[in-house]
Formats: sequence, structure tokens, C-alpha cells
Amino acid sequence: MHRRWPTSPSFERSPQKAKQCHFFNTPGGCRKNPCRFLHSSPASSENGDARSTAHVRPSFSQRNYPPGVCNYYYDTGRCRFNENCKYRHENPLNDKPFDNSGPGKSWIEDRATKSTTTDSSISPIEALRKISHYCAPTFTFTKPFQLVAFVKLLNAADTKNANWEEEDVQKVLETVSQQSGLEKMSSIMKHPASVSQVQDANAVPFILTYLGCFSFMATDSVLNSNLNQRVDLLYQALHTHYEQFKENVITCMQEVISARSFVESHRPAASGASIFNTLTSVLLAYV
Repeated sequence: MHRRWPTSPSFERSPQKAKQCHFFNTPGGCRKNPCRFLHSSPASSENGDARSTAHVRPSFSQRNYPPGVCNYYYDTGRCRFNENCKYRHENPLNDKPFDNSGPGKSWIEDRATKSTTTDSSISPIEALRKISHYCAPTFTFTKPFQLVAFVKLLNAADTKNANWEEEDVQKVLETVSQQSGLEKMSSIMKHPASVSQVQDANAVPFILTYLGCFSFMATDSVLNSNLNQRVDLLYQALHTHYEQFKENVITCMQEVISARSFVESHRPAASGASIFNTLTSVLLAYV
């Protein structure tokens, strides 16, 4: 006689609800990537109490958030609880917005250095004397090294450099915006540029000299100058030679991307952020 055994229990586990990550809803957030626990936002309380959206953030984001900030607002600049959120609202993209102090001035400006090598040892008197020589009606650029030397003087004209006052920079602006000075600025704008001068010995260095000319035009002292007509003349020169400007920028930036480096031959490396800052500031002022 065969005994009938009771049906053995199934060893297959029934689906279980994933456990909630204890750290995800805290201001510090979860730092594990990947995390084996569930990342989800709890429902709002029934009594309508405002609960922070600090825990609500994209699941793919594993950023290190500052303590006590609303993570969702930090990522998106929005929070459905607005001022009722119990966490601090900080957004890195909005902390330093564009302002009206000058075209092209943005949060990146404080983090970027000049795109050219600046010789801070050049005094205002020496620089203005040599710039006046280059901008004389009788002088004509004949060699690329002359353009390099001229732009080096322009880049020294910055109140960030020792002994340079706002008045000194304005004198330089007046000099280069006169007719003969504009001719010299135009000579640079329409001159071929290259990251590697091996390809064209007649070209000027793109970062050091070509962008150096525009970094002067993008300084606060120029953009915020009361000599509005003088500044307009510089940007009118850019408008006249915009096609050459565009060609130089596109060609040279392709060289930079291919080389994966902002280093020009036998010259100090420039900051990539400063280069884009110069281009952005000039284009914003131009438009």
C-alpha cells in the first residue's frame, strides 16, 4: 500500500517588495552606485505637511550634494514646495547668473583665466608707448612676430595686473580704436591663425595671439567702458572680418579637438575654460 504524501511546498520565492534605501531620502543622499535598495520618493503625508523634495532626484544621478540642500532643486532649479521646503534651495547654475554689468559676463568668468599668456611685468607707461608706436599711421605689420608682440601688450592692459588702473586701460582702448589703431586690430582679425605653425609659417598663434586680441575686447574694462562708441568700433571691425574670424575659430578648434590639447607649439598650456569664456564673451557682445 502506497502512502500518499502531502504535496511538498514550493521552493519558489514569491515576489517580494524591494526594501527602501534608508539613505536616499536623507539630505546627504545615497552614495552607493549601484545601490541594491529601492530609490523612490515617499508619498506626501495625509495632513498636507510640506515634505522636502531633497530625496527626489534622477535615479542615474550619484552626485555629492552639499549638506542640507534640496537635491531636486539642486539638480533642476525647481521644487514643488517652494519656500515651504525645509531644506535649503541652492542651484549651481543659478548662483552666478548673467547680469547687466556687461555683455558676456557669466558665472564661468570668475573661474577662468585669460586665454593668453599675460606679462604682468609690463608697466602701463611702457605698454602705452609701444602700442602707440604700433598704432601710428606710418607703421605697418610685415611679420607675424610683430602681431604677437602687439597683442602681448594688449593683454597686459588689465586692471587685474599690478600697477594697472582703469584709466590706463581706457587710454589703451582710445589708442586702438582710432582709425590707425583699428587698422592694426583689423590686421589681426583677418590674419590666418593656426595652433601648429608647421602648417603655415605666416599664421599667428591661435590661442596666444588671435584669441589674445579678442580677450582684450572681452575684459570688463572694455565691455563696461563709458567709451561706448570706441567699443562699438572694435566690434564693427569684428563684423567686417567675421568670415575670417569664423574660419579661424572652426579650423583651429578642430585642430585642438584632434590633438586633444590646448597646448600650442613651445608655449604654455592655456585653460580650455578660459578659451571658451573668451569666445562666448566676444560673441555675446557682438550680437
